[in-house]
Amino acid sequence: MTGSSIAEASRPSDWTALVPTPESLALAASARDHFAKLGTRQLAREALADARTAESLWHSLVDAGYPQIGVPESRGGIGDAFDLTVLLEEAGRALLPAPLLTTCASIQLLLQAEPTEGEEVGHAHLAFGVGRGRVHGTRAHSEVLTVVDGHGATEYVIVLDDPGVDIHVVTVDPRATGVRSTAKGADLDASRSIVEIALDRAETTSVRTVPRTSVAELLSPVRMCIAADLLGVAAGALHDAIEHVQRRHQFGRPLGAFQAVKHQLVEAYVSVEKTRSLVHGSALAVTDSPREHETTVLTTLALATALRTSIDVSGRYIQLLGAMGVTFESDAHLYLRRAHQTAQATGSAAALFAQAAALQRSTHV
Repeated sequence: MTGSSIAEASRPSDWTALVPTPESLALAASARDHFAKLGTRQLAREALADARTAESLWHSLVDAGYPQIGVPESRGGIGDAFDLTVLLEEAGRALLPAPLLTTCASIQLLLQAEPTEGEEVGHAHLAFGVGRGRVHGTRAHSEVLTVVDGHGATEYVIVLDDPGVDIHVVTVDPRATGVRSTAKGADLDASRSIVEIALDRAETTSVRTVPRTSVAELLSPVRMCIAADLLGVAAGALHDAIEHVQRRHQFGRPLGAFQAVKHQLVEAYVSVEKTRSLVHGSALAVTDSPREHETTVLTTLALATALRTSIDVSGRYIQLLGAMGVTFESDAHLYLRRAHQTAQATGSAAALFAQAAALQRSTHV
């Protein structure tokens, strides 16, 4: 990834910046072309049977510099949060069966916890989790918590909340003594594995104590990243649905010529564009004021909307395919699987909307 594909100039902090710059659009086009050449759709299908089939992808992503996007130049990165959402949207659209989302989200979490000056991040496969726990020296203890993309991770990045005391962001080697992990049932999408872990006096590789804040505020950049990925899932499903109704004919006419089909696609399009605006707005808020309460509310709304949209649009795609939509040979189920698999880690859209509402009400009490 070259510097010319990233918006290097400072981005304005008002809402006119919701419109992607030519540099961001160039990044999107470059990533989309790269993912297509890697054959990510087929690899996502193969990963349903064996997630290891996509392991070779990670080196290609690192060589392209994708994990460094959204990381300050002082830490070996390039671009900003807006560029990162553009990249992750393309990854979601391509159903990328590699841990780019969780690695980028983990990096953003580490940046919020203020890594050591000059420390470079963005080369290892990272997985993240959040839960109750405490730290004594270099050892950590936690309740059982969920880790996203845990299989094959080089390091876990864990937020441990010790209520009334401190919040710690720790990194742990998955193979370290005291790390107990189990698969969380059958994965709907094995390329985004969900594992449950517990730390029992586990030796950490780093400990960062975060000045007392809420876990919700600390996780704003993580929600932004997941929302961008889910936006891509919805956009990919919509694109494929439109292609299908243009190509498929019934009664001598393209399916897309029928009003009922048009209405379905228009509603899906509006949902995707609304989600994109929220995701881009979240990126601007995370860039300008990552720990502000308003940013916490906005990123929660963006994630809730993106999750609902990805599930809804994927479902509409299956419906428009008719009988083909419920076959394994169709790609439609890959989008739905990815959306529902991600929901296992985020919680339901309804729960997220309720959280956003509670956060908003708290400012008026």
